[in-house]
Amino acid sequence: MKSHILFGIFTLVLYTAVVATQNPALSATPLRHELHLKEAIKTALKQNPDLKSEIGKLQIEENQLKQAKRFFRQNPELSIEADYRKRKLPSPSGDSGTDFEVRLFQEIELSGQRSHRMGAAEKYLNAARWRISETERQLRLKVSRLFYELQTLQEKTKIQSRRLMLHESLFKAGQKRFQQEDISVLEIDTLRFDRDQAQHDLSKLLEEKLNLEKSLRALLGMGEEAELVATGTLLPEGNSKKGLSLPLQELKTCAFEHRPDLKALQAALQGDDASLQLETSKKIPNLAFGPLFKSDNEDTVIGASLMIPLPFFNRNLEAVTKARVQFDLKKMALDEKKREIQREVATAYRVLQLAKNQFERYNEGYLEHLKKRTTFPQKAYRAGEISSFEFSVAQGRLTEAQIRYLDVLLALLKARAELEAQTGYCGNRPH
Repeated sequence: MKSHILFGIFTLVLYTAVVATQNPALSATPLRHELHLKEAIKTALKQNPDLKSEIGKLQIEENQLKQAKRFFRQNPELSIEADYRKRKLPSPSGDSGTDFEVRLFQEIELSGQRSHRMGAAEKYLNAARWRISETERQLRLKVSRLFYELQTLQEKTKIQSRRLMLHESLFKAGQKRFQQEDISVLEIDTLRFDRDQAQHDLSKLLEEKLNLEKSLRALLGMGEEAELVATGTLLPEGNSKKGLSLPLQELKTCAFEHRPDLKALQAALQGDDASLQLETSKKIPNLAFGPLFKSDNEDTVIGASLMIPLPFFNRNLEAVTKARVQFDLKKMALDEKKREIQREVATAYRVLQLAKNQFERYNEGYLEHLKKRTTFPQKAYRAGEISSFEFSVAQGRLTEAQIRYLDVLLALLKARAELEAQTGYCGNRPH
């Protein structure tokens, strides 16, 4: 019994020393890039390739507006005619002559077409800007989710690393005891299984962490040169985000006022309305007017010419119909978007309430409390009241409890980020 107690003390001292230091093979990396959530979002808003592409498309709408502001939409047309005329009958001017005619035509828009075109271009440009804001909203949400997941994975990796070190030390000690015939085959096999399971769980976490870093780098527009380390506290911020404490109906109303995807559709609908008015105004065709110059070997004529397309009325019906259908479809899409926003906000609200209820089961400082609870099986193991097998099982359960707490905490953080994004960050400034 005395040798068993001394062996337990030796194993416990070894375990404490290993836990106090990190394993360089698991944690050390040549390069580390540490960043906070706000810094990660700021980086994504600067470097994300999809956002850059969306911003680049804005130039198309800006050029459309510049084109629409031109006083004359079409360039003037120049018509030149020249011919040689040989007279069959004598005339005072001679037997032959050359006729020369120049006409310059400029299209003149009627029925306020230029005003409608400018209005449509301005609305479409506004819609493009709101689409960029929508891309930023989605980007903030994606970065927040991945950042929280990376934070929890980092904590899980630390916990599993400590667990693996413990099982490695217990297994090595168990091998010595097995050689001394102090423990049975079942006990040494159980210690080996616990060690292998801990190694397997840690490998899965490390693989998941690598894939997560890859996804986060892609959102941030970063290369593969360094390990990403998410810094900052994992604990929720309580009621600091006042927008999340509003009743559901007020959250829906606030989402209607702040969601950029809704505003983009509203601006596009206004643009379609202006386009419909433009096509309707084209029922009356535009005129072409300009100076006229004619010259032959008898006379020189200076005047003006007017060109009127025929028929004069009842034109452009196909374009008007197409514009009206597009306007109606956009209006239906806007109504559906409003219903979709209500569903998204309601779902995010209920998910957050559920996550809060799950998290409220844990006391403040629960994770630290679990770490302190490890002293109970340690004392029992030191006193020889439990075997190494029982000590291993107790530590495994404590590890599972820590992982379970991190999963509940992650669900709460992601639910908060989701509701913030679905309300358009109502009442809160985005990161």
